[in-house]
Amino acid sequence: YERAISIDPKKPLYYSNRGVAYFRLGRYPESIKDFDKAAGLNPNDSGFRLNLADAYRASGQSAKAEADYDQAIKLAAKSLQVNPQDSDALGTQAIAYAKLGNKTTALEKIRHARQIKSDNTLLMFREATIYALAGNTAGAIASLRQTLQNNYSLGEINGDPELANLRKTPEFAKLLLEFSKKAPK
Repeated sequence: YERAISIDPKKPLYYSNRGVAYFRLGRYPESIKDFDKAAGLNPNDSGFRLNLADAYRASGQSAKAEADYDQAIKLAAKSLQVNPQDSDALGTQAIAYAKLGNKTTALEKIRHARQIKSDNTLLMFREATIYALAGNTAGAIASLRQTLQNNYSLGEINGDPELANLRKTPEFAKLLLEFSKKAPK
């Protein structure tokens, strides 16, 4: 990503991708810097703003996280004004609402998004995350099963910090064992 940025420093996706790498490594100050840069280069992208909020949240900066989750929701709402069937914007709103603690609205938004695009694995995964954040183990496991049946990355699921409590459950261990056996050798 550093090479890509050196070639084209005006490309927000490069900063966002490097921010994700830093985030996964637990290097939150670097991820915040990159997500902020991506959001600055493309201030209308709700996904970049959502990533920035996640990094603030993970680093314990809850006030900044809340402000950026709210901003992500507003940016996604603008997309929905143009295209009410924008399942990605609905998914962004859903996960942001969940992380703000509004599980009811989060579930409404993700269900609507899934009605529009039922085969979208990111939406399936977001649904699982929302259920996990709401403490609904059965819903989270059912959504993860569907996600994995549609070839979503088991590594992504294992590495997502939002699923940390879910990974401690026997249901998750059973699901992991089931799909680990199905993974190509």
